[in-house]
Amino acid sequence: MIQSALSQPLPARPLRIDAHHHLWNYSRTEYDWISEELQVLQQDFLPDDLESVLEVAHIDGSIVVQARQTLKETGWLLTLANSNAKIFGVVGWAPIADSSFPELL
Repeated sequence: MIQSALSQPLPARPLRIDAHHHLWNYSRTEYDWISEELQVLQQDFLPDDLESVLEVAHIDGSIVVQARQTLKETGWLLTLANSNAKIFGVVGWAPIADSSFPELL
């Protein structure tokens, strides 16, 4: 998360951040928007995969973005961010139009 990234001394150069990255444990039923034309995406993408890509591209960290509209996935992404220094933030999903939304905050 940004807070953990900023608790360390700032680097001599500005941080390079990937502002939109997805992580998932692939399941055809849960990610049905990934069509056969997108076969390269039909696999797990997890923090280790993210770290290796960031390293090759000389990127300091990433903001992970939800790929499904579920609180479960948002919670999972937040858990990953809390244990991974390369995840600087999470763009999650919450049912903002639902009357129960204020209780979720």
